[in-house]
Amino acid sequence: MMTPAVRPRAAILVGISVVTMTATGALGAPALPVARPFDPVAVDSFIVTQMARHRIPGLALAITHGDQVVHVRGYGLARDGIPVTGQTQFRIASLSKSFTALAVLQLVEAGQIGLDAPVARYLPGFALASPSGAASITVHQLLNHTSGLADTGFVNGLDGQQQTLADRVASLRTARAVDPPGAAFHYFDPNYQVLARLVEVVSGQAFDAYLQQHVFAPLAMNNSLSAVTSEIPVQSKRLLATGHVMAYGASLALPELSGFVGGSGGVLSTASDMAHHLIAQSNHGMYSGRNVLSAKGVLLMQTPPVGMASDYAMGWVTSNVNGTPTI
Repeated sequence: MMTPAVRPRAAILVGISVVTMTATGALGAPALPVARPFDPVAVDSFIVTQMARHRIPGLALAITHGDQVVHVRGYGLARDGIPVTGQTQFRIASLSKSFTALAVLQLVEAGQIGLDAPVARYLPGFALASPSGAASITVHQLLNHTSGLADTGFVNGLDGQQQTLADRVASLRTARAVDPPGAAFHYFDPNYQVLARLVEVVSGQAFDAYLQQHVFAPLAMNNSLSAVTSEIPVQSKRLLATGHVMAYGASLALPELSGFVGGSGGVLSTASDMAHHLIAQSNHGMYSGRNVLSAKGVLLMQTPPVGMASDYAMGWVTSNVNGTPTI
């Protein structure tokens, strides 16, 4: 779900899975002037009003401008009377894919992965129900969700039995392609689970450890972590907010469903940490004087495939808000 940016070149994270960022720096458009001084009181008033209107129990907000964090605040409750702060952890769901894409492109830039190479070159055990089905699927196609794989071709996709990325990739032996690779867009979580396994094999590190060393640490995302299954983060409840669902206009606390989320939805993060991630995305891959990816790599990550009816790039959905490129 996305909302318009507060102003040109701003970044917003709201709650668990709402991110809007104008990426004028990364996408090459000229920076637009700020129309009026930033008013945190007006922002807070708007948020509080909307929370009451939509019966939202708690959320966290971060706003960045250029390479600066200009506003971070929590609203409402995280759980059991504990207030939300900028350091409250939320399950960020499919925003996790942006970190998987970043990890893959880091290895591409290091010369360890060929973007247009078949995934099977690096994962010999990657196979589908059809004997030759996996042979021509490329790393690029997995990143763009154009692998030809889809939920309708993977009946065991939600069985939740796998505990490792290696096992998850092996489970795709029962999956069948619904389109030739590169022919169509199908949003398919296992695409990014295969990519996470690719990072493990090529780097020689567990995926969670790779993200910690090469992504979270350089971005000073000190309260972020990645997990393979949805159950693992529950072991650390000190910072984690309780999730809710909407039913008949009310917010109801509900435990996370069990399932495999490694690479596709397993990151826990905070508004403060995500602000650092968004600064890097809108500043050519740089945060605090250090590049986590080149400017060319960031542009590639934020660019959908040419000739495809899709606005999905690599972990980001692209759009245009009042003439401003937005992800």
